[in-house]
Amino acid sequence: MTIATTTNRATFIGTGAQTALSIPYKFYAKSDLIVTKRTTATGAETTLTLDSHYSVTGGNGATGTVTVIAGSTNFPSSVTWTVTRASPRTQALNLAQNDAFPAESLESQLDKVVLQVQDLKEQVDRSLKYPPSDVSTLNSILENSVDRGVTSAILGWTSDGEPIITTASLSTALTTAYTLTLLDDVSAVTARGTLLLDGLTTKSSSASISVVQTDTAIRVSGSNRIDNITGGTAGQHLTIFWGAFSTFGIGHAKTSDGEIHLSAGQDLSGNIDNDILSLMSDGTDWIEVSRAGVIAPGITTLANDATPTVAGVSLAKTGGTTTPITDFDNGVVGQTFTLLFAHAVTISDSAIIPLAGSADFVGAAGDSMTFTMFNDQVWEEVSRKVN
Repeated sequence: MTIATTTNRATFIGTGAQTALSIPYKFYAKSDLIVTKRTTATGAETTLTLDSHYSVTGGNGATGTVTVIAGSTNFPSSVTWTVTRASPRTQALNLAQNDAFPAESLESQLDKVVLQVQDLKEQVDRSLKYPPSDVSTLNSILENSVDRGVTSAILGWTSDGEPIITTASLSTALTTAYTLTLLDDVSAVTARGTLLLDGLTTKSSSASISVVQTDTAIRVSGSNRIDNITGGTAGQHLTIFWGAFSTFGIGHAKTSDGEIHLSAGQDLSGNIDNDILSLMSDGTDWIEVSRAGVIAPGITTLANDATPTVAGVSLAKTGGTTTPITDFDNGVVGQTFTLLFAHAVTISDSAIIPLAGSADFVGAAGDSMTFTMFNDQVWEEVSRKVN
């Protein structure tokens, strides 16, 4: 026969049903064929076993067929099979002196030699090689296994382009300090933050957090109340995102510089999940622009006295059983607040707190009243709820 093609490999995409794979090139023994299964998604490869995963027919100097065994298990659509030829590099023809010329046997042996050359070429084509223009005197021999086996050994190249083994640390040999911060990230979420792919800087909640001029959005996690934001510049906008399961609050006007002025005039409570608060800096302090989600103001506990302060309060609860309450100090015109009764407390009817029916209200736990200051230092009752 003749060898008219250089093909010595074929790849087949799994179907879960196809079991007969036609081999388009010549081979002699069924053991000459090597079958490799590759998982498409991961690239993982496994060398399959003859007569366990597949069988072979044909050959003996002709083409043939590889038949899949248990196709639904071994040949699903998620894999490919690559069948390569690996002809044995031996020669079994023995020519006896003075015998008749064995033309057929000699041609067969020459064919086997050509197949061997093709198989070797296929392997060489998949190996690392120097380009033809490199000088022929380049050394391509690797260092010995002892040198290569050193922990953190790295294959590198000399200034002449020859291979060398180095034991330099990863931080100095392979990457920059910034890349190292990415490599040690423990999750994809953390890595996205390092790469700034989500546009958010991640911070932990504390009494004071700092920002820089380029910060436009931060994701905050934790449970500590934030009273102060430092580092802002005039006109800078900052959006605060509550991280999942974060329960931190934000204090209203707690410090002299970097304080946060909330539109409700009172603190935001914790237990807020995936909410958004937008602020703008005036160069010293931060002013609330908007909020989104289920953000709710906190409940202020009033002092246990007859004239508790309600500065910046929109939702409050009684702080004790001292009676009666005769005034609410430090209110401003236009302010409205709701008082939740946690105790039995009396609200005195007067010119300062004119109550419905012009009578004192004896509150019990669970009751509530709403007041608005329409005129300076006069709290008008808006509504009440009695349990």
